[in-house]
Amino acid sequence: MLIEQTIDKLSQMKLTAMASALREQMQNSEFQSLSFEDRLSLMVDRQWDEKESRGLTRRLQVARLKQPATVEDIDFATPSPDNARAVASEAERSVAPEARGLS
Repeated sequence: MLIEQTIDKLSQMKLTAMASALREQMQNSEFQSLSFEDRLSLMVDRQWDEKESRGLTRRLQVARLKQPATVEDIDFATPSPDNARAVASEAERSVAPEARGLS
């Protein structure tokens, strides 16, 4: 019962991604083999990723772009190798760890 109180408190503190990750960990026996620090790290990462995603979504809404755009839409054929490398590097860094298969 203590874990439900903890999940409720996380939700009340608006740490919903951490609460969701904790529920998931409690339901999946694969997480039991991980250390406390590893499990906590996974929950914090989930909350961080959610926060970053919400921030990006908000910035895109505020930007009021005339049309939707993605990194894949950039025309790298135009001569500008420095910009192409910079954009590709930034895009690689901004991809969530799950999407890169690191978590």
